[in-house]
Amino acid sequence: MKNRKRILAATLILGVTMMLQAEGEKVRKDLIPIFKKCYGENWSKVASSFLIEKGKPKNHYGADNASDRNGETAWGVSKNQGIGESLYIYNTVDSNKNSYELLAGKSQKNYFSFLNGLAKDETSFQENGRIKKVRIDVYELEGGLSGMNFKDPLIYHNYPIENDSFELELADTPEEQTFEREIFTKIKPQDTFYDRYLLFKLTILETYPGTKSKNVFLTEFHAYSEDIKKEGFKITRERK
Repeated sequence: MKNRKRILAATLILGVTMMLQAEGEKVRKDLIPIFKKCYGENWSKVASSFLIEKGKPKNHYGADNASDRNGETAWGVSKNQGIGESLYIYNTVDSNKNSYELLAGKSQKNYFSFLNGLAKDETSFQENGRIKKVRIDVYELEGGLSGMNFKDPLIYHNYPIENDSFELELADTPEEQTFEREIFTKIKPQDTFYDRYLLFKLTILETYPGTKSKNVFLTEFHAYSEDIKKEGFKITRERK
């Protein structure tokens, strides 16, 4: 009985601690599975939906295409001409510069780079829909990566919180475009040894219509820290 009381007390203390660490910001426990998928074994993206075309593989326009650094592939959607469709993506960082020891109570510049539409050629770009305006929701989690469980490596030490939300308007061009945003660290960490994990949700608000198709495409979307930008990060790789 004493052991049960101790376990209950420890559980209550842990819950109160997590609530206090995120005081003033909305806690989003529902996002833990998405954090785990995006920061999982395959560093996946999570989309509300994706286009499936007859005669093509099911994932031909899947979410992971949006950050494979390949200008020939894209994430595609067809529902409601893309309006309201969303995509979750992880933050690309320098793992040596991502701890709360360095970031607690501070801000860091983040960058959001896009290749809009089907950017592989001008005809495909014009014939299909492109994104005009998006909302980016930012979520923050305190955690670390386990070296023992490669299939589910993310360990969280604070529940995710809502960190920020803002809108971006994309130019109607197949060329790369990048936006800068200052991201403030809002979680008060349980231990500064742990790392800050950011998750970004892109929601399509407006689109540019295609001349032939109502489907909407996004070739590349990357979120990355100022440290990665300084390293000369490129959103596409040259293909041999």
